[in-house]
Amino acid sequence: MAIRTLDLSAKNVAFARLQSKAYTSQYTPVPNSALPKSMQADLGVIYKELTGEEMSQGDNTLLVKADSGVMIRMFTPVVVNQNHKFAIKWGQKLVELNVVDGKLTNDTKCVFKPGVFNFSGRGNDNCIFIQVKSGADTIRMPLVVRMADYNNQLEPAEFAVMFEDDLEELLPLIAVNKQGNGGSSAQAETISFKNLDEGEYTITGYREVTTSYGINHILMLKGVPGFSDGVQCWGHNSIKNVLLSKPVISEQEPATLTIISKTERADGKIRVHAAVTIASFEDDDEMMDINF
Repeated sequence: MAIRTLDLSAKNVAFARLQSKAYTSQYTPVPNSALPKSMQADLGVIYKELTGEEMSQGDNTLLVKADSGVMIRMFTPVVVNQNHKFAIKWGQKLVELNVVDGKLTNDTKCVFKPGVFNFSGRGNDNCIFIQVKSGADTIRMPLVVRMADYNNQLEPAEFAVMFEDDLEELLPLIAVNKQGNGGSSAQAETISFKNLDEGEYTITGYREVTTSYGINHILMLKGVPGFSDGVQCWGHNSIKNVLLSKPVISEQEPATLTIISKTERADGKIRVHAAVTIASFEDDDEMMDINF
């Protein structure tokens, strides 16, 4: 018996050609017919077991977000809170799940398990695996878990314990489903630091993440054109140490990010000079006191 995990990571080479396409809309559903044949087959098995329907070639599992015609984000199926019930948002399809005897189910042979998966290619996130038997094999697909409070993510061990022992307590922590954009979705919009123009932005929160490259940060920004509700942005080495020095940043105590300059190097990479102005820090005797 073999277990096949569908690779829905943005770093999957099979998806690389999506980055070379010129897009005319901000959001573009990727038809299932465009997916690799083997992935279509495995997705079809899971979709049929989950919904009782054949997966349409014209519907979508992936959703591309573009800026100025260039792909900046890929969204995949997600678990949301729909009318106080767990639900899977897969393209245009919304499948509600039930909690029976403390277990997540939809009265099929689908099995749901907690885990982690590297959707972005930058580090693991909590996920729910949906597992389906196919002959002697098991196919499993990672589902993004969208949390209501992005700045208060559960540790993987805590998420797994709540999933196994207390789904009723976990459900309120899952983000409520928002209609729009025609399909699958991820936890939140996340852009690259180099995509920010020169100028000032408001930081309303941040969190530390561990990636394959070491410690990084994700910022919650406001004032970015095209993102009226705010946007997440990966941090940058130029402000890394400041963020490691335990700043207090929230909606009530925002910080200011200033992109001072951007220049393109000879190798084509973008060099960014940035600074962060912070109002207060956590008390720590091992840190500088800047109240002078």
